[in-house]
Amino acid sequence: PTQHGSSVEAMTSTEDGLLLFTTERQGKLVQWYSATLEPMKSIKLNIFAKALLVSPDLKSIFAGTDDGSVYEYKLSDLSLLTLRQRVHSDRVCSMVYTRDGQLITSSWDGTVKDAFSGRQLMKTSTKIRQMSLIGDSNLLVASSEGKVFIISLPSLKSQNLVGKIHSFAEELLTIETGQFSESEIISFFTKTFSKYSKDFLLDLHSSQQHASNIL
Repeated sequence: PTQHGSSVEAMTSTEDGLLLFTTERQGKLVQWYSATLEPMKSIKLNIFAKALLVSPDLKSIFAGTDDGSVYEYKLSDLSLLTLRQRVHSDRVCSMVYTRDGQLITSSWDGTVKDAFSGRQLMKTSTKIRQMSLIGDSNLLVASSEGKVFIISLPSLKSQNLVGKIHSFAEELLTIETGQFSESEIISFFTKTFSKYSKDFLLDLHSSQQHASNIL
């Protein structure tokens, strides 16, 4: 069966393989039942999507476009949820979703980014053609020059740990030692540290290597 009037530009499936999604040059997104390849529903997106990805929780489908933007649609009815404009300066060519909730995108502009935070994870001088997730924390990235890179992803835990360290430091910097007695400073330090120490201990064991790289 066919459901497209022009060339298919991108496709993806749910992790269980039951549903398949395709998009064409004219902007139509079609949802298929994989077992029979029967179309279930379709919608006109009015975008030129070059990469598609379904979130592991089956709540969203992401579309990366020719202008470097990333659209998020509700999987149940394909309504638009969010638009992240110009995540990249050129075509989004591939996307992966990590187990801890990071949407990683790559582009012809030579960059790999966390689309949610905008954080750049890699930059090359040539177009990136393809990207694949290896395990939970490594990316395999292929460029137009035939080069293949493996990069390590900082986990959300390690990024959150760094944020907590910065917040802890900012709170300590709000005190002026000349205006407080020694006992008041010790009390303030103890209360502030106790607020963050549990998270430090929980996160540090699994994230200390990533955190040291970021810092």
